[in-house]
Amino acid sequence: MALLVVDSTFAPVPAEPSVSSSLSVDKCAIEDSFDYFISVEFFGEPVYFVWDSIEAPTTSGLNFIGESRKTTTYFSGDSIYGRTVADLKFSPIQTGDITMSDGYYRLLWIPNGDTTNIDTITIKYPGFAIVGLPKQSSNVPLTPILLIIVAIVFLIVLILILRKITQNVRKKRMKKTRPLSVSEKALDELSKISLTRNTSEQILDIITKTVRDYISDKYKISTVGLSSKEIIDSLERGGLGGHRLVALKKILNYCDDVRFAELYPEQNEIEEIFALAQKFVSE
Repeated sequence: MALLVVDSTFAPVPAEPSVSSSLSVDKCAIEDSFDYFISVEFFGEPVYFVWDSIEAPTTSGLNFIGESRKTTTYFSGDSIYGRTVADLKFSPIQTGDITMSDGYYRLLWIPNGDTTNIDTITIKYPGFAIVGLPKQSSNVPLTPILLIIVAIVFLIVLILILRKITQNVRKKRMKKTRPLSVSEKALDELSKISLTRNTSEQILDIITKTVRDYISDKYKISTVGLSSKEIIDSLERGGLGGHRLVALKKILNYCDDVRFAELYPEQNEIEEIFALAQKFVSE
């Protein structure tokens, strides 16, 4: 134990101090810690002093963690007293009987800070014995209420998983039993467009191809090799008119202008054509 200087209360002429000790526990598990308190009480006026361990105790089954001290002064009637409590902290390293032998402290009395006037006294503090216990398990026992809560949460999660699996199976069965309609197929192709990731050219190419394929499937007209004007004229002769014809002209003519007339597409125009194409194939 290291040398330590502490402000305390001692008499100018040393009087025999009283020594007592106590343990915080009588049993302690491995890797836990406990405290051994040594109390030294003396009578006299305040002075300076030094603690020094002149004979360290021997221990069995203990790991010494550290030591701290606290000194207080109090009055009883007209007399002044001082009390210093040393707190020695240990941790068991084995089970069964654990012991520490008696130890000794040497007190160097330095009245009023005068290092030319030093006296010494040796005090003995008793050893101790405790019982070392096995290391405590980190597993917290589950109470019945906690078990019920865990079971309910598990059941809810299981139900959600089964519902998701059932929904996926139904979707797969629907895809296998019912082919996509012409509108659904076209909308599925248009859904692959990203207005933020795809370039203007890529977006308009997908729109043109999707609308042409939609016309071929819905109106049984082969659009391969036909110009936009020829497709529009053919549909017009077949009875297509009104707002759908107007929408188709706007879509195909705008895409042609960008591809062949080198029209610079604006973002808002692309978004308008994209929305118009979605509406055209879904009607």
